[in-house]
Amino acid sequence: MEQAKTLGERLNLKHGGLDLPVSSLSGGNQQKVAIAKMLSVNPKIILMDEPTRGIDVGAKVEIHALLRRLAEEGIGLVVVSSELPELIGLCDRILVICEASSVVKLGQMK
Repeated sequence: MEQAKTLGERLNLKHGGLDLPVSSLSGGNQQKVAIAKMLSVNPKIILMDEPTRGIDVGAKVEIHALLRRLAEEGIGLVVVSSELPELIGLCDRILVICEASSVVKLGQMK
């Protein structure tokens, strides 16, 4: 329970209590819970598939800031997204895979 409280504070999780079901949270806060679960094992790399699909603009901004902060802390992030602006804003490098038959490397973004 202490780890949940610490991670909730670290991720700025908005909730009514730690004993409430995750389904009672907004989409953005549900996504933060999913990220907190990954962080609970002190990963070196996190794979994110469409990290902001289905959440509102404010939650997207928070998730993007969180992902940047995690990268600055030294956690490697691999992000899969169908939103090119999201990738450009988040990533140092982008790899485009189309129909798994050809790969185009766009190079270093920052």
